[in-house]
Amino acid sequence: MSVTAGTPSAPAPPARPSPHAARFSSALQDARRSRRSLLGACLPAGWPPALADDSAAYRHAASVLDIITVAVPTMSAPTDGPIMRAAHRAALSGGWRPDDLPRLVAQLGASGAMVLVTGHWHSFTDSDPARFAASLANAGAAGVIIPDMPAEDSAFWTGPAADAGLHMILVAGRRGVPAVRGSGAVYLPVDPGPAELTARRHHGMVSRIRQVQAAAQLPVLAGIGISTSNRAMSAARAGAEAVFLGSSLVAAMTSHPESASAAVSTVTARFRSALETARSLPG
Repeated sequence: MSVTAGTPSAPAPPARPSPHAARFSSALQDARRSRRSLLGACLPAGWPPALADDSAAYRHAASVLDIITVAVPTMSAPTDGPIMRAAHRAALSGGWRPDDLPRLVAQLGASGAMVLVTGHWHSFTDSDPARFAASLANAGAAGVIIPDMPAEDSAFWTGPAADAGLHMILVAGRRGVPAVRGSGAVYLPVDPGPAELTARRHHGMVSRIRQVQAAAQLPVLAGIGISTSNRAMSAARAGAEAVFLGSSLVAAMTSHPESASAAVSTVTARFRSALETARSLPG
């Protein structure tokens, strides 16, 4: 997504947020007031075929996480690492279809988690935007994240998303927050370098989270690079209202396909404990 340094135009929430979008906003506000971070994860739709759709593992993940971001599978995912790219390829080779997305969103939402949908720009321009946005809202999605949405073409999706009551969650880049209007939250990719978080990297993460919060005037969802519980704790201590897992959870589920639900519980418990520890420490 094209971004501009400095302060963006004022956030543009949906005129009539859907109940799911309103719940999402309320949960993030409660997290900020109580100095705690919600725990989320990004899982590719339709991955792997044996665990997809109505699998117990996906439903279990939705029951132990606060937020699940469902990623539309693609063969081109430049911001993802090798583990997530392999999961995308497995979903596509397993026969995943875009028409399956609303049903998966509904199933995950029914299990308890708030649901977001993410994908690359081309995934959201192959269908009529008003119809696609309405189908996601009706299924229970709270919002949409499109990391590479061109600023000059953003109205193609931001308008239909708002009309459907969805939050349009924009992504902060290295040069600042998006200049186009968004709502609900800002997604902030954390530097995905080596897992050991040095003091310099820790300071940089803390500074970026606080700068984006101030500039966007919206809650921050920290993800991409939250590979260890220490990173999760650092993001939470910096004030991120939600911290997202990705490859760490996918890798655990891939390594234990016969006990994927147990793997989900183990990983989420470790990261949940880190977030609770962050809450107990002085700011």
